[in-house]
Amino acid sequence: VAEAQRIRRIPGIEEVAWREEAGGPVSAGTQSLGSAWLVGATPNLIKAAGGNLISGRNFTDIEAAAGAYVAIVNDKLAERLYPGLDPLGRIVTIYGNPFTVVGLYADAASLFSGGDSNPIALMPHATFSKVVEYDRGGMIIMIKPADSISVADAQDRVITTMRVMRGLKPSQEN
Repeated sequence: VAEAQRIRRIPGIEEVAWREEAGGPVSAGTQSLGSAWLVGATPNLIKAAGGNLISGRNFTDIEAAAGAYVAIVNDKLAERLYPGLDPLGRIVTIYGNPFTVVGLYADAASLFSGGDSNPIALMPHATFSKVVEYDRGGMIIMIKPADSISVADAQDRVITTMRVMRGLKPSQEN
């Protein structure tokens, strides 16, 4: 988390989000999925990683800090758990815990892959760490550069910053 917070201060970086993820049981009423992809993230994940909020809203900074039981589901999960229904305001059960669906999104992969993405539920990272069984230590940092710099320039800036934070010498690998 400290690295992601430092990366946010790099000139030319527009968004920095982080997430951890794992598979887990998800259900709604009588509909059940053996496993869906569960993602604990910062509120700006969709901005940083891409995707489209179709309806509803993102979870807020306050909900993230409080570890609120709110979820944003992708279109694939909504189709499987709520066929023909609007999922907003409904309850989705994750690891036996009720979450209120506050948003519906199409993840970036489904925008280009013809809809082949997996069912996914996003939740505040603090909630994820309390509810989901997962291997800790695999945090993924998502970075979106500003339009004013190239991806290569953003990568160089981020790598340099992380090398300095980690105390790596020029001869050491990243």
